Amino acid sequence: MRRSSVLPFVLSLFAFTVCANWGAAFAQTPPNICDLIDQLGIEKQLNSHAYGILVACGHVPPPPTASSSEVSISSPTNMGGVDQDVVLGGEGTYPHVTQSETQIWTEGSTSVVAYNDSRTAPSCYAGASSSTDGGTWTDMNSRPFCSGHGTNYGDPVLVYDKKHTRWLAGFLATGCGGQGIGFWSSTDGINWSTGSCAHNGSSDDRQSGWVDNTPTSPFYGRVYLTWNDFAVGQFIFVTFSDDGGVTWSGAVQVESNAAFIRNVQVTTGPNGTVFVAGMDEGGGGLNPRSNLLFRSTNGGASWSQISMGSSFTPPGSSTCGYFAAMFPSYWRHMGWGDIGAGPGGVIHYACAQHGAGTDTGDIYYTRSTDDGLTWSAATRLNTDGGIRLQWQPALSVSPAGHVFVSWYDARNTTGNDYERWGRLSNDNGVTWQADDVISDASSPLPLQPDGSVQPCYAGDYDRSFADGSAFFITWVDGRTLVSGNPQQDVFFDKIPDGPPPPPPPITLTATGYKLKGAETADLSWTPTIPGDTVNISRDSIIIATADPDDGAYTDNMGIKGNNDTYVYQVCRVQTGECSNLATVKFGNK
Repeated sequence: MRRSSVLPFVLSLFAFTVCANWGAAFAQTPPNICDLIDQLGIEKQLNSHAYGILVACGHVPPPPTASSSEVSISSPTNMGGVDQDVVLGGEGTYPHVTQSETQIWTEGSTSVVAYNDSRTAPSCYAGASSSTDGGTWTDMNSRPFCSGHGTNYGDPVLVYDKKHTRWLAGFLATGCGGQGIGFWSSTDGINWSTGSCAHNGSSDDRQSGWVDNTPTSPFYGRVYLTWNDFAVGQFIFVTFSDDGGVTWSGAVQVESNAAFIRNVQVTTGPNGTVFVAGMDEGGGGLNPRSNLLFRSTNGGASWSQISMGSSFTPPGSSTCGYFAAMFPSYWRHMGWGDIGAGPGGVIHYACAQHGAGTDTGDIYYTRSTDDGLTWSAATRLNTDGGIRLQWQPALSVSPAGHVFVSWYDARNTTGNDYERWGRLSNDNGVTWQADDVISDASSPLPLQPDGSVQPCYAGDYDRSFADGSAFFITWVDGRTLVSGNPQQDVFFDKIPDGPPPPPPPITLTATGYKLKGAETADLSWTPTIPGDTVNISRDSIIIATADPDDGAYTDNMGIKGNNDTYVYQVCRVQTGECSNLATVKFGNK
């Protein structure tokens, strides 16, 4: 059987002191913890604590010493502004220089990004940076998340609760049951204080958080936290807070599948429905897998399960133990996606899948128009058509239903270099603008030289944010060198948002003449839009339709009249937009 309960004594097995390195850290590890690796699914866990146990128990070798890599940088045109390295100058001392796995949130002029940070590993893996102008970033060198809840094992959750005017950041922490989830709070996103334990657990992993910030929702101000509890059958659980993270509800089990289901991400809809994206990983590696949705309409008290589509082949070309890898034995990623909710019951999901033939990764998108009950066939968002890799998408949705999906993309690069790309929909996912590059330059594949961090790790997720003014995007980048080596840094860019620009006005010209005595008018208009349809009117009566819109029409009236006057106009069917009025007047000849 896949599921089993873990004896209460396991709680104490995880409560040990982390010292200067993994060997010292696990010298005090109880011998029988190694016997529980399969029972606790430690090989499937994503956190640094689990990796340390595997090293100490001899299940994986320590990470190799990293060597330098040549940097190859291009300068393509790009969308967004100037890329910002949000940890520039605060990377740490080599080899403790790994910063990745991000979640960003913006409230007003303040943006905060939380991430995994190994500069003081293995005693703390949590970092953050803030900006009050969207362009200048300050690294939180005071390390506010490194005290108050014991050892911080990272895996960031970050939200701003509008109802209670409070920032909340959550991480795995030993002070919350050995490996539970602790929170910190702030009123300004810059100064933080230790909060409560959202869940006391001995083997929590892959948590995700969101807050219901819709004032008309019946659960306005409710903060949700989901995770896999590897000490309780590896199931997905949820807890919530209705008082700004001061207190938390009891844990509610979300699913009870026989197969292991990874907790991917959680979000809420404007009507208060809660959505948890999960993945059946098919036993790991490069096995086929499937996406699942768990849906609650009563604030997380009970849940229903919905399939988001048929099984698919995951991205990747190799493996790292249990995990698929995007590069040879590096950058674990199982095709995990991101979920967001728009207006009108439209729910959005983007993930990575294996492409056609030898294409090892593409980005796919699916949507639901009935509040998550049914899902469309997945469509590919990257349009390069080649076999270069795309992977690990992030998705954000504005209140108006503008959707932005971004991802790592190697189409324009050689070797292992990559860029950050994205694609925008201004109509709640119905149509999409062209995909384009976000990053100002390509990134070399960043190394992971820190022996306190899983060697296959390069960040397991990035969560972006939209507030109606812009899309706030963060990703891991290797352009900043430390000790001559590309290493994992957090980069930021902002994509302006707003209503789509109005189309240029239709300008109509009309020229009248007599052809063998018959009154005739040549009409032409600009601009033309391929695929659109235009109705042509004479004296307010539609006389013809240009389908497709080709910008020209000849009106041969067959009338041999004198002193006749006609008024023409063209109107675009898709938008209702009409041209100016153009008058044609015929004389006696």
